[in-house]
Amino acid sequence: MKKSALIFTILGILFTACTPSESSVQTAIAQTQANQANSTAVPTFSPVPPTFTPEPTATATPEPSPTPDLRVINVDPYELLLKKADCNPDGRYYLPNELWMSPHKNAEVISGWTVEKGRTYLAETGRIDGWIASYEKGNPNVLLPREVADNVVLFASVEGARLLITKYQDRMVEEFFYEELFDTPLIGDVSRAFVRNETYGNGGTVVFYEISFAYRNITHAVTVYGYEEEVKFEDAVYLAEKLLKQLEGMPLSDKVTIKP
Repeated sequence: MKKSALIFTILGILFTACTPSESSVQTAIAQTQANQANSTAVPTFSPVPPTFTPEPTATATPEPSPTPDLRVINVDPYELLLKKADCNPDGRYYLPNELWMSPHKNAEVISGWTVEKGRTYLAETGRIDGWIASYEKGNPNVLLPREVADNVVLFASVEGARLLITKYQDRMVEEFFYEELFDTPLIGDVSRAFVRNETYGNGGTVVFYEISFAYRNITHAVTVYGYEEEVKFEDAVYLAEKLLKQLEGMPLSDKVTIKP
């Protein structure tokens, strides 16, 4: 803009002077050249991008999961079976005869479940052996179950025992017409509870309660039976907790060596 203004000034001088002298013209040109030499061009700057070094991102180190304790109880299931001494002493429970206590072998499982289902169950769970016992009440003057029973089973692994409870005890509802009870106390590692009512011709209602639970590689299925006024769910809980306490005191092993 300075250069253009100066040129117009020179032209104005040239055209407004009537008779400009040679010296005047030369003086004006010299002044214009001096002003042009003194004018400084405005420098241009190229923006320098800022340098940014990102901070290293911290990588979280996952905490190792605790190793599950998969040790097993290596004991003949007969030793873990419900005994008369485990029952409520007020009921004076007794074993009517030797048929009320017996082993429950894998061959009996297959015959009771059909060959295909039985073999699938045995293969999936690693069932080794089991025992069954039932006791009858000897004191009719107390409101306690008429009969109490236990089915104890030994498995080769902790997972096999749990599988019986979580999967195969569905049979209680699907095949044996029990109703599953929820919001019940947890017994052992995993447990389920069931109830079934039967009405007889005399109008009386008989109630069956069962608690099935697994602790390590052992399962118990505890059943109490009697008329509705003499049997309660707490009767089954009482027996299951006593059996659990017995299991918790058993020595542990890396594997099961007991053979059926």
